[in-house]
Amino acid sequence: METAAPLHASLNIRGVPDHTMKGRDIMNMFEKRNNILGHFDPECTKNSVQNLIKLASDIRKKLGKQGYLIDSYLSLILQAANNTLAYEAAYEGFEMASQLRRLCYDVMDNNEAKKEHPFYSFVKQSYDEKTYTYQERFTTMYHYYIPLADNFMEYATQIFIKEQYEKLNVFLDDVKLQQLHKKITQLIRDDSMENLNQILKQRFFIAPVVMCFMQGLTDDLLYCLNYRDRETSKQIFQLLMDAQSK
Repeated sequence: METAAPLHASLNIRGVPDHTMKGRDIMNMFEKRNNILGHFDPECTKNSVQNLIKLASDIRKKLGKQGYLIDSYLSLILQAANNTLAYEAAYEGFEMASQLRRLCYDVMDNNEAKKEHPFYSFVKQSYDEKTYTYQERFTTMYHYYIPLADNFMEYATQIFIKEQYEKLNVFLDDVKLQQLHKKITQLIRDDSMENLNQILKQRFFIAPVVMCFMQGLTDDLLYCLNYRDRETSKQIFQLLMDAQSK
């Protein structure tokens, strides 16, 4: 008596019978460069600066003598946006990655000067569990660095978020912002402020700074993965794959 094949063997990852996939090419999402580079999305900027100014001006007219309220509200938001710049966040992320590099070197050299660093113990544990021997120090360091990159991202990003909150405290009074919003909406009694906030977010917060910081960290990781070891002439990602297959 033949044993029936397990159910999962006859289904693809979406639970669809395998025969439906026969004769069809599986799409490669990286076939199109816009999945690597991104593309211009009109939805992001359909509410142009001109629309913002026009709507804000209309709200000011509705407020009459209290038109200064919308000026104050916009000033708070725009100052906040101007002090959380995407390119600075990405640069900070890239620079932050150097901390992990230095920690890896410190552990490799048995230098305990950075022992108090919150992430030192993670690097030391990784070093104690596996020993890599390559002629190039870069190659050895990357073998400790890369497996720790995901955990380090979480650690570093939490620090970045805390710093950004503290930085915003200088420019953004949350209580005042909320009071202004509440007073304006009570006076004009329509959805103009909701529309205004949507325009502000779409036009000036296209890329959240936390994500830019994480991309900066990732850019350094990409450099590591692409580094070519001179001894083996292999890139680091290849050496890591070789180690997995042993």
